[in-house]
Amino acid sequence: METKYNYFIILNTTEGAYLPLHSDNNSLLTYSTQKQARDAFELNYKESHEQQSATWSTSAALNWLNLQPFVVALSASLTPMEVLTTLSNSDTPDLKVYSLSSIAVRSIMAAKVDLETCRNYEVSKIELINPEWWQQEPA
Repeated sequence: METKYNYFIILNTTEGAYLPLHSDNNSLLTYSTQKQARDAFELNYKESHEQQSATWSTSAALNWLNLQPFVVALSASLTPMEVLTTLSNSDTPDLKVYSLSSIAVRSIMAAKVDLETCRNYEVSKIELINPEWWQQEPA
């Protein structure tokens, strides 16, 4: 029997790795394919953070770029708690919900997990849509 996988977007920041949660904070945000995870992330980036307006903050753009998100795949048979345990250094993962401090991702809620362990499950880097757009804007 073929193993099915869930895909998770991991937000890699200088403060650690964050696994996004559903808005009700009761379950992890999962996708059935790597493409769905990539598309969901890029769509959110394009709609929320690729706005070319005079009020856009360059520091916010840089903060967003520094997140370095990537996608991991884990067996779909794992429960949300097992996923957190798998991606954590210990058997008792930190379940505290964080609101990321970056201006660009202030609306994302996430559970903190271990970055090095996450990298062991890495599937692919997500390339942000035109990450140098802010350098190309006319003066």
